Amino acid sequence: MVALPPVVCPPLLPSVELQAARLDGEVYGIGAGASPIDVVERDVHRALALMPLARERMIAERRTAAWVWGALDRPPHPWEFCVGAAERTSRPADSSVRIREVVLDRQDWWVVGGVRVMTPLRTLIELARVPDTWTTDDGELLRRLSTISAVTAEDCGRSLDAARKLPHKRRAWFRIAAELSRN
Repeated sequence: MVALPPVVCPPLLPSVELQAARLDGEVYGIGAGASPIDVVERDVHRALALMPLARERMIAERRTAAWVWGALDRPPHPWEFCVGAAERTSRPADSSVRIREVVLDRQDWWVVGGVRVMTPLRTLIELARVPDTWTTDDGELLRRLSTISAVTAEDCGRSLDAARKLPHKRRAWFRIAAELSRN
């Protein structure tokens, strides 16, 4: 018997084979792929599960990055990716993938399992900055990500202060300060 890698995604194994392995109890679903049942899911495995979705230059962001970091129990729908404003990419054919252009610095993302993922700090800022509406679930997600990553409101404040021409900085700061003061 051949050992499987920690995350298996199509085309390594066809979708039908992965589904059969899930039904047989040999693997469990993780993002766009599957992991053998003896693999304990970690951030690198969730990042690897994004490989079929992430094109070169695409960076997992917002709820997708929060899922990679372990702040969400289930993968988000749709998947959220971005590219640097200076780096263009074509729209993915998969309608479950959203992509936007963002002004980024190199320190705003890390490579995890071969996939670019927005750092926990920038993820917190983007989660608080982008949506027009705000729910208690959004606040809970910020608190979970902050706890998991040990990123504080002060860290976010310093980053926001240093950011130039970042739309909705004030909104992000008010949300972060309010939510992370509850930790």
